[in-house]
Amino acid sequence: IKHKTNNTFFLQSYSLDNIYSQNGILIDANTNTILGEKNSNTIIYPASITKVMTALIAIEDGQDINKTITLDNDVFDPLVNSDAQVLGYQPQEEVKIKDLLYGCLLHSGADCSNALAIETAGNIDAFIYLMNKKAKEIGMENTNFTNCVGLHNSQHYSTVKDLAKLFIYALKNPVFKKIISTSNYNTSPTNIHPNGIHVESTMMSKIDSPYLSLGEIKGGKTGFTNEAELCLASYATLDNHDIVLVTTNAPSTTGQPLHIYDAYNVYYGICKAKNE
Repeated sequence: IKHKTNNTFFLQSYSLDNIYSQNGILIDANTNTILGEKNSNTIIYPASITKVMTALIAIEDGQDINKTITLDNDVFDPLVNSDAQVLGYQPQEEVKIKDLLYGCLLHSGADCSNALAIETAGNIDAFIYLMNKKAKEIGMENTNFTNCVGLHNSQHYSTVKDLAKLFIYALKNPVFKKIISTSNYNTSPTNIHPNGIHVESTMMSKIDSPYLSLGEIKGGKTGFTNEAELCLASYATLDNHDIVLVTTNAPSTTGQPLHIYDAYNVYYGICKAKNE
């Protein structure tokens, strides 16, 4: 451990050996320096961290996010008989793209994800092609997407190292960064939800306080399937650096959010290390 010089984070390494998650990677996003790893190249299932890519492509498409679109049955039909989490939009509902983005990233709404995919590419299959194309462009070498939601498929896979590349890339987009850093949000009124829908971050709602001695836990994207277990891509601003942690395969059998405990404990541990 040494103190920060110029643009170098004061902490040069941090062990992830004691996290609950089977896989993890910790990166200083300002310098792209890996601070810690745990089985970071192992093939894993990304679950709803997938929606980081979904939202990113929709944002980069360049449409006015205040544009209102009408959701048709193509949004909802693929979700029938699935365990996908939804925000609660309905067929023929008139929804702003902005609200779909917040619903996708904060609540992990699969209805929002499918709507963004169809609006961006015309249909979900065409959007999946864009997802895999973008993955290659940003150097995700061991990743393949088969859906835009994160539902389990043996050919829908990644590594925490690849997911960290994606998350760090996405954080460079100011629209994405603003949304992922939001704890609470109320969507705009619609023809079916005249009061909008209240949305909470599935990560930040489980943290008592985001504030730490060096800065603040800013936000993240959770994920879960039975095969993927508990997953999380998150970041904190510590010592004026964006520090990214991606973890997967935290046990779900305890009923506790162990992926979120991992994130809090790592960020807290970094702050503690500076004072030792």
